[in-house]
Amino acid sequence: MQSAEDTQKRTEEILTCALDVGENMLNSNAEVYRVEETITHICRAYGVPRVDVFAIPNSIVVTLYPQQGSPVTQTRRVTNTSTNLDRVDVLNQLSRDICRCKYEPADVSRRVQEIVSKKETHTFLWVLAANVISTAGFSAFFGGSWRDVLAAGLVGLIVTILQRFQKVRSTNVLYNVILSAVTGACAFFSVRWGWADNVDKIVIGGIMLFIPGMEMTNGIRDMMWGDIYAGLSHLCEAIIIAIGIAVGAAGAVAILGGLLA
Repeated sequence: MQSAEDTQKRTEEILTCALDVGENMLNSNAEVYRVEETITHICRAYGVPRVDVFAIPNSIVVTLYPQQGSPVTQTRRVTNTSTNLDRVDVLNQLSRDICRCKYEPADVSRRVQEIVSKKETHTFLWVLAANVISTAGFSAFFGGSWRDVLAAGLVGLIVTILQRFQKVRSTNVLYNVILSAVTGACAFFSVRWGWADNVDKIVIGGIMLFIPGMEMTNGIRDMMWGDIYAGLSHLCEAIIIAIGIAVGAAGAVAILGGLLA
């Protein structure tokens, strides 16, 4: 029979490996309820009788109550969140494997690091092509001329290249303001130089790359699931990003129009 000290150490290892999985799921923009359930299932699979998990989009707090010894609590701060649903799916499958096979916690942490360090399945050229087609397609959908469509596709090309420097941004909101301003400036000069016809149709196509659809969807889903704090956090983030997009694009067009009128 394990001593209280051994049980305490084992509980800490279990909590660490469960948080490794949960943190990287949340970092990949997984739903809060999914993260909480995953951590709970992993800990209970190792025989922990009580698991208390509280997660919001940028933090996780977990307390385990082992059969012997004192409760164990760890907190993880989650930053630099980006959408990676492939990683969420793989981590989800890993959690199922843990519940079925009871891997050692150290092996779980190692496998999580392998998943996180794995290269993206989509190359930059695929992302570039998808963004160009998306911006051009939305411009056409909202009534842009063929010249507006081509200009919107060019804006998508420029913005996607700039997004390669996303890792050096200070905040997500500020970065979206800057890219939206670049979109507005490109649209303005495209029309002014006679390459396109409608500034608004080009801007509409360009800013579709920044629309916080995932944040809005996760916010509504979290609130319907009962995670009010997490849902409000996602919705507030979506609203702030949307305001930043509007300020960046409209501000650039207005300032350039006033200076060059």
